[in-house]
Amino acid sequence: MGSYGGPRGWAFLRRNPAYRAAWRARFGNPEFEAGTFPVRIQSKADRRVLEWGLLAREDPHGTDGPASPFWAEAPMLDGEWATGPPSLLEFLARSGARLEGLRLADGSLILKIENGSQAVQVRIGPGADTGMGMALVVSVRVGQAQAMGRLRALASVAGKPGPHPRRDRSGTDHELLTVLDGRLAGKSWREAAVDLYGAKRVAAEWNTDGWMRSRVRRLGRRAHRLMEGGYRDLVAKR
Repeated sequence: MGSYGGPRGWAFLRRNPAYRAAWRARFGNPEFEAGTFPVRIQSKADRRVLEWGLLAREDPHGTDGPASPFWAEAPMLDGEWATGPPSLLEFLARSGARLEGLRLADGSLILKIENGSQAVQVRIGPGADTGMGMALVVSVRVGQAQAMGRLRALASVAGKPGPHPRRDRSGTDHELLTVLDGRLAGKSWREAAVDLYGAKRVAAEWNTDGWMRSRVRRLGRRAHRLMEGGYRDLVAKR
């Protein structure tokens, strides 16, 4: 998972009305393995959210949950446990990063490491336990440019959060999500513009063929595309 792809994708998916309806239809609470950090056990209900690109259900309404869910389509590093210091938990504790695991039906373990607005995933093959007190070793083949990018992302998230994504002509996430939230709440384009620019500026600059209306509509259309499925491109970006 790239430095920001998972959290950014989740910001859009969690607003999707169809996904929210699917969450309301869930049943049962997740089960966990015994260990020194949380390791969820993938359930049949979890596997039903694969159509959304997820490996496990995540509450779209949660305000204190993870920055990123367990993604099925995210690029991952391959890892294994090894003996010797430093242990993964000690290393992450020093950096302030958060560790969570998901045990898949085939026995594989997905580790998700988060720090601020960044998240990466590492896959450990079937048969591995939770690695209590163990060091994590990841493998990268020479010449694997994509894997090297994931390794840099892992080093970043295990160190300290990076800067927020830069603004581009298509709008920042804040702009996109502000307009999307307004539209999902039933607001008009002008009302969504007020949320974005403030009532005073909208009163002075809004007109039916002006730049502001055009930009807000463009932001809304892009945000809706991201919510409906474009979030997968954010998550899978390598």
